[in-house]
Order: sequence, then structure tokens, then C-alpha cells
Amino acid sequence: MKRRSRARIVYELLRTLDKSGPQPPTRLATLLGLSYDRLRVILEELEKRGYVALEKDGRRQDAYITTQGRRALTTLSRALRMLEELGLEP
Repeated sequence: MKRRSRARIVYELLRTLDKSGPQPPTRLATLLGLSYDRLRVILEELEKRGYVALEKDGRRQDAYITTQGRRALTTLSRALRMLEELGLEP
């Protein structure tokens, strides 16, 4: 498997939340092929920036994409497309 850039991982995470709705972090880790620990670090960073929200319901925690996260997803999609055109992103 080819190594993904951090930008690609963040894009895939935001896109997954946008398309599939709220997901528990363990499911996201599986869907994205990441270790749970790595995913938690990324989720916490995105939460601090306001791109995702983590909400707890009893023992269950779900990650949600926010409005700001949807705007970031659009911007990131354009940036990745441009990098691909330039041959800088696989």
C-alpha cells in the first residue's frame, strides 16, 4: 500500500464523515486503514480547529463533520486536485 499524505488522510476522514454521517472513532480507523491511536491524534487536531465535533452519548462517542469542516473539505478537495495535476500527490 502506498503511503498517504496527511492531507489525503484528512480529506478521506472528512469525506467519510460527510458522506456516511457520524461515526465512532473505532469504525473510522477501520474504514480509513489507520491505527486507532493515529486517528485519535488527527481527530483531536481537527476538533481543535472546529472541523469535527466529538460527542459522547453514554459510552459511545461519535465524530461529526461541522459546517466549517465541510468548507475545509471543499478547499482541500481543490488543493489535492491541483497537486495531482502537478504530479505532487498520487
